[in-house]
Amino acid sequence: MTDNPSSAQSDSSSAIFATEAVPAGIERLNDRLYRGGGFLIESSPDGLRLSSTANATIRNDDRRVLAVATQLGADHVTVLTRTAGPRFDTVDLQARLKAGGGAMSGGLDTELQRAILHRLAQTQVPLDQQLTDAGFEPLDGGLFRLCHTDIELSATVTPGNQIVFHRPVTGTREAELIARSQILGVSTHNVSESALRLSNGWLEYAVSSHSAIQVVDARVTRPVTAADVGVAPTPSSIEATGFIVAGDNATATIEALTSINGHSISDLERWMRPFDSDLPGSQGRVWYGGSAAGFLGPHDRLLATMARDNDVVRSLGLSHRELGITVRINNALANFFAVRAHTGEDNNSYVIRTDASLGPQASPFQDGTAGTSDHTITNTATGESVRVADLSGHLIERYGFYQGTGTRYRSAPEQIIATFGHLLERAGGAELLRRTVAEVDAHHHWRNPEMDQRSVDTHALPPNLAAAARGHRGHSGHRVTEIVPVAGSAADTATGTEAGL
Repeated sequence: MTDNPSSAQSDSSSAIFATEAVPAGIERLNDRLYRGGGFLIESSPDGLRLSSTANATIRNDDRRVLAVATQLGADHVTVLTRTAGPRFDTVDLQARLKAGGGAMSGGLDTELQRAILHRLAQTQVPLDQQLTDAGFEPLDGGLFRLCHTDIELSATVTPGNQIVFHRPVTGTREAELIARSQILGVSTHNVSESALRLSNGWLEYAVSSHSAIQVVDARVTRPVTAADVGVAPTPSSIEATGFIVAGDNATATIEALTSINGHSISDLERWMRPFDSDLPGSQGRVWYGGSAAGFLGPHDRLLATMARDNDVVRSLGLSHRELGITVRINNALANFFAVRAHTGEDNNSYVIRTDASLGPQASPFQDGTAGTSDHTITNTATGESVRVADLSGHLIERYGFYQGTGTRYRSAPEQIIATFGHLLERAGGAELLRRTVAEVDAHHHWRNPEMDQRSVDTHALPPNLAAAARGHRGHSGHRVTEIVPVAGSAADTATGTEAGL
C-alpha cells in the first residue's frame, strides 16, 4: 500500500473502494470522507454513502459567491446566495431544501432576505466564516456540514470562491444499492458528466450527481437471484373458495371458482375486457384500473384461460411462482438497475427492451400491484422472445393469469418457458414443451390464438373492441387508466365465439 495520504486508504474506509489504492480522481478529505466524480463519498455504519450536488449549488464557473446565509424552517432549510461575475450582474437566489429530498429554487421572497445578503456582501466576511455563521460545522478537508431536523447539507468552498452543496442520497432503492457497493473509479456519463463507477458483486454501474440519481451504464457480472434485485416471493394465502393465491391449484378448482380476491368472476371479466369511455353506458361505473387494450380480449373467458394455462405449466412440472419470479427478476433488472443485457443462470444471454406506457396500470384483481412499463426479453442464443408487462410477473405468480389470447399483452406460459433456458430445461426441453402444449390445447379444445383473432367478426363490434380483437392497443397506443363500462354496455353484450371453449 502506498504511503501517499492522498491515495492510501485508511482501515475505516477501505471497504468503500474496490481497489487497494484510492482511485485516481478521488480526493481524500479525512479518514472517512472523500470527494470525486461530483460526489462526497463517505464510509458510514450502513456502508457506502454518497452525497450528490444540491440545488443550492450555482452551476456557472464564471460566478463567484459574495454572500451566503440560511433560514431554518420546521421541515426545510433555505439557502440564500448572492453571486456576481465579470459578465453578470449581481444575482440573489434562494434554494429551499425540504426534508425527504424535495427542493425548490428561485428568486428571493422578501426584502429581509435581500438585506441579509447585502450586509454580508458589504462586510466582505470570508465564505468559510459565513458558512460557520449560517450554522455549518467546519470539518476536516475544507468541508462544512449543517444538520437540521432530517436535513443534512454539506458545503465546500472552491478556489474560485464558489460553494458546492451536497445532500446525501437516502431513502431510495439506489441508496440501498450504493450502500452495498464499492467504488471502482471515476468515469463519465453522457460525454461530459462526471460520474462514479461502482460494483456490488453482481452489477457494475455508474451514477452521476449532475442529474437525478439513477443507475446508468449497468453491466451484470454474474447470474442474478431474486434476492439480488429485491424480488420477494408473494406469501401464499387460501381463499374461501379453496383457491390458493401464489400457490398450486388443481385445474378443477380453477374451473369451479365463483370469485378471486373477493371479486366475482363476472366483475373481473368485465373489468378485464377492453373498453372505451366514449362508448354508450360506459360512464355508469368508475373503476380506476381498466385498460383500453384489455387483460382479456372481447371473447376470452377468464376461467377457461386460467385452466388451460394451469394445465400447461403443471404438466411440465413447473409452477406459476417459478415463471412469475423469473419475469419479475427481469423486469426489476430493467426498471431499477438499467440493465439491458445479462447472462442468466442457464448461461444464456438475454436482451431486454423496455417501452414506457402513458401511466401506471393497476392490477384488475385490485390487489395493490401496478406497473408502468412493458418489456421484450429475447434469448440471444435461441432467438426466442416474450413480451411482458410490469404487472405480468405479479399476475402470473399470484393467480396463474397470463392474460387472454385476445390482447397483445398476453405472455403465454409456453412462450415464457421457451424464452428462458432454465425453465425450458426444467420442463424437459423444446420437444416435450411442444407436445405438452398440443395435448393440453386438444384437451381444452383450445384453438390457435392467431386463428381466433382472425376469425372474430370485427365488423360487428364497436371500434374500440374491434381494434382489440385485431390485436391493436386502441386509441391511445398504450394501456391506459380509464373508466370501466357498466354491465350491459357494448363491451359486455358483444357476441361471438368464446376463445378456449
